[in-house]
Amino acid sequence: MIAINNDVYSHMIRLIVGLGNPGAKHESDRHNAGFWFIDHDELDLKPGSARLKQGGGNGGHNGLKDIQAHLSSSQFWRLRFGIGHPRDLPGDHSKIDVADFVLMRPKSAEQSKIDQAIDKALKTLPVFIRGDIQHAMQVIHGPE
Repeated sequence: MIAINNDVYSHMIRLIVGLGNPGAKHESDRHNAGFWFIDHDELDLKPGSARLKQGGGNGGHNGLKDIQAHLSSSQFWRLRFGIGHPRDLPGDHSKIDVADFVLMRPKSAEQSKIDQAIDKALKTLPVFIRGDIQHAMQVIHGPE
């Protein structure tokens, strides 16, 4: 739908972006969870979780920093896929540097949960694009 009315146009989705590192080397990295769908990986969510929101900070995420700089705004929709945080890992693994952690491949159980979250989000995308954002959020934020 193309509309001239600024009120209608301002609420339309104009861009869907997946953030991640290109190339086979990083294809299965945690950081590329966002590359697989709409927006980005999220350290502060457990693997298998996804959250849809508009606006917010960049949380140190370089891809988000870049987008915010280019758009001169943080007011865009983002779908955050949980990848976990090294502080939640048992033992000495909790001392892993965040930059190293996001470039590691998740364990198969974590990858399965991430894939399920991505599948659920993909099925919800048409609902979101139609503009039923509340329903999309209920589905995406619902039980994993």
